[in-house]
Amino acid sequence: MQKKGTKKGFTLIELSFAILFISVLLITLTLIASEIIAIYRKGYAIKTVNSVGRDLMDDFSASVAESPPASLTGLCEGKNFNPTELEKCKNDSNGSGQKFIFQQFYTDKINVKAENGSDNSTKYPYGGVFCTGKYSYIWRTGFVMNSDYYALDPNFKGLSVKYRSPENPTSEPTNEFRLLKVEDTSRLACRSVLNLSTEAGSSKYDLKTDSNENEGRVEIDISSRPLSSEPLEFLATSDNPIAVFSLNIAPPAQVSISKKILYSASFILATVSGGVNIMTQSNYCTADYSDIVEASYCAINKFNFSMQANGG
Repeated sequence: MQKKGTKKGFTLIELSFAILFISVLLITLTLIASEIIAIYRKGYAIKTVNSVGRDLMDDFSASVAESPPASLTGLCEGKNFNPTELEKCKNDSNGSGQKFIFQQFYTDKINVKAENGSDNSTKYPYGGVFCTGKYSYIWRTGFVMNSDYYALDPNFKGLSVKYRSPENPTSEPTNEFRLLKVEDTSRLACRSVLNLSTEAGSSKYDLKTDSNENEGRVEIDISSRPLSSEPLEFLATSDNPIAVFSLNIAPPAQVSISKKILYSASFILATVSGGVNIMTQSNYCTADYSDIVEASYCAINKFNFSMQANGG
C-alpha cells in the first residue's frame, strides 16, 4: 500500500527502455533526413546538368545561326597556303576545312585512379575549340579538374588561353576556366593552334607541337586584338560544379540547292565531383573509388543536336 504524500518514480529499467526508444527514433530520423537530402542533391545535380545542357545547345545554335554566310571550302582560301597545303585543307573532312571549325585535344597522360592501379589504355579529351565564324567556344574538360578520380602526369600542361582585354592587359595565358565564349569572327582561336607557315614548301596543316619541357601543352592565342570585355564563361559558378567532358562537331555539310550549312553535334556534360566514366559504351557515375563519398552530387548526360547556318 502506497503511503500518503509519496510520489511514484520510474525504475531504472523503464528509464533504460525510454532512452533506447528515443535513441532509435533519433537515429531513424537522422537516416531518413540524410536520405532525403541525398535524393534532393542528386535531383538538383541532374536538373542542373540538364538545364545547362539545354542552355548550351541554344547558345551554340544561335551562334551558328548568326555566323556570316560562307562556303565551306572558302575557309581554306586566303590563308596563303602553297598548292600542296591548300589541297590538304580542302581535303580535310571532305572539303570542309574542319580544323578551322572544330578541334578537340586528346592525351593519354590522364589516368583513372583506382584501388588496383591506373588505366592507361585510353586517350582522354582534355580540351577543345569550336569556331562558328561569329563566336568561338574554348573548353577544358572535367578530366583535368577532378583530381579525386583522375590523375595527371606531372609533365602534362594541358590547355591554356592567352587573350588581351581591358581587365587583362598583360596577355598572360590562363588555364583557370571551364568553357569560354569569345567574339571571334576570324576564327582566330582555331587558327592559332595550327602550323600555318606561309613560306613555300614549309607550311603545315596540322596541330602545333611544343618542346619537351612543355609536353602536352596547347595554347590558344587570341591576344592579337583586344576584346571589348572579358570572355563569357559558362559553367563559371554552380552549387554542383559541372564541366564538359567531351564535345564533338561532325564535319558540316552544305545543301546544294539552299546553300544552308548543317552541323551535327554532341557533348557530354557532367558534374566534376564523383567518378564520371565516359570511356565505356555507357556513361555513368561510379562510387567505386574509395575517396568518393559524395556520390549524390554526381550527374551525367549526353546531348545530341543539330545546327544550321546560311551558306553563300
